[in-house]
Amino acid sequence: MNFLQIAILRWYHANLTASFAAGPFPFGLAFDGANIWVANNSANTVSRLRACDGANLGTFEVGTFPEGVAFDGANIWVTNFGGNSVTWLRGSDGTNLGTFATGTGPEGVACGLPTAPILEPSAWETSHAPRRLMARTSG
Repeated sequence: MNFLQIAILRWYHANLTASFAAGPFPFGLAFDGANIWVANNSANTVSRLRACDGANLGTFEVGTFPEGVAFDGANIWVTNFGGNSVTWLRGSDGTNLGTFATGTGPEGVACGLPTAPILEPSAWETSHAPRRLMARTSG
């Protein structure tokens, strides 16, 4: 291979947009490196879509009115606004690993790194009332 040839390659314009079917009222989403996880707010489910072609790889039940979705390196965390809870799904197959109570109306969720010194791995969610940030551990 002539590595000097790489410098003369040209990028061509392509259709850079895509549209994939999800469930009713898609809300939050997360990317796990291969799949897009979409919260279907009015169906109380999360869909797993293959990112390269949008194929639906499964739809999984969560709590009431799911909104926030995050990936922690192995698992999917979903905030359930109407259920005042957060659901923990195994990222490899969507198995429900538990649902945990939160404050009123959780919306956002973010995950810590699996190498975090205290919680390995962890998910952080925000709630309307009381206004707080809560930590959940999957370990």
